[in-house]
Amino acid sequence: MEHTNVFQRHLMPLSVDLASVGKWILTGEHAVLRGVPALVFPLTSRRLFIKGELHLLPGEDTALEQCQLEFGGEFGRDLQPLFYEIFKKALDLIPKGPKFVVKGHLKIISELPLGAGLGTSASLSVALGRIFWNLGLVKEEELFSWATSLEHFFHGESSGVDVAAVLHQAPLLYSRYGGLKVCRFSYFPPISLHYVGTKGYTRDCVAKVKELYEQFPKKGQQLDQAMGESVSLALQGFEEANLEKLRSAIQLARRVFEEWGLVDAAMAKTMAELEAKGALATKPTGSGLGGYVLALWDPSIDRSQIENAIVAL
Repeated sequence: MEHTNVFQRHLMPLSVDLASVGKWILTGEHAVLRGVPALVFPLTSRRLFIKGELHLLPGEDTALEQCQLEFGGEFGRDLQPLFYEIFKKALDLIPKGPKFVVKGHLKIISELPLGAGLGTSASLSVALGRIFWNLGLVKEEELFSWATSLEHFFHGESSGVDVAAVLHQAPLLYSRYGGLKVCRFSYFPPISLHYVGTKGYTRDCVAKVKELYEQFPKKGQQLDQAMGESVSLALQGFEEANLEKLRSAIQLARRVFEEWGLVDAAMAKTMAELEAKGALATKPTGSGLGGYVLALWDPSIDRSQIENAIVAL
C-alpha cells in the first residue's frame, strides 16, 4: 500500500490502548493446515494489553530501537526476549514505502502464557496489526492476512485459525480454504482448560506431524479424515444438545493426537487425573506436547472439581 502523508498523519503521537484475547480449539488442530475445518473459540478471560504512544519520524532505515518497552502481567516478561524481533518482523511485512523511525513507549501486559496453546502468538500478531492499521501502515481489510503472515514467525506455517478467533472474538467453524462461519450455540456443557506443567511449541509439533505425513501419507490422510469427523460430531453435539456426541468428538480427536505422537507423559497424566475426577472426555488443545488440555464435564458436576482451571465455556 502507498504510505501517502503517513508522517503528516502522525505529527502528534499515536495513543495506543488495546486489548487482544486468547483462543482455544475444541477440535481440528493440525489438520486445519490441510483444509480440514476446525472448531475454535475465543478465550476472553485471558488477554494481552498494549498501552502507550508511538510516533513515526522520517529516518534512513525503519527501526524500533528508539521505542521504550515495558513488560508486565503474569506472562509479560516471557515476551520480552521476543518482542523486538517480532516487531521487526512486523515492520518487514509493511510494503515498500518511506523509511521511518518508531519512537515512543509501550507497555505490554500479558495474561497469556507462551507455548500453552492459548493463542499468545495470534493475540500479539493481531494487536500489532491493529497498531499498524492505526498508524496507516496496514489496511483494515488486510488485518487477517497480515496477522497470519506474522504468525508464521511462531508456527513455521499458520493456518490462520487462531488469528480468526482473536479477530472475530466469536466461536468459529474455520476452514483455511473455505472461509469461516460464526457459530451461535445455545448449549454449553462445562468445558475446562488445565495446564499440564510443560510448554508445547507449535512449530515443533507442526514439523512432527508433517514428517509423519511425508513418511506415511495414507495414514496421514486417514488421521485428517478422523479429525474432520470429530469436528462434525462436535457440531452435532452443540446443535442437538447431545453430550454423548460431544464426548465422542473429543475422544476421537484425542486418539488422533496420540497417533500423531503429540501426547506426552505430562499430558497423559493430567488427562488421567481429570478423568479420575469425573471428566467425561479429555484431549490436548492447541499443538500438543505440553500446554493445556481440555476436559468435558457433565452439567451436574461439582464446580469445585474445576475451580483451579480456566473455564472455557
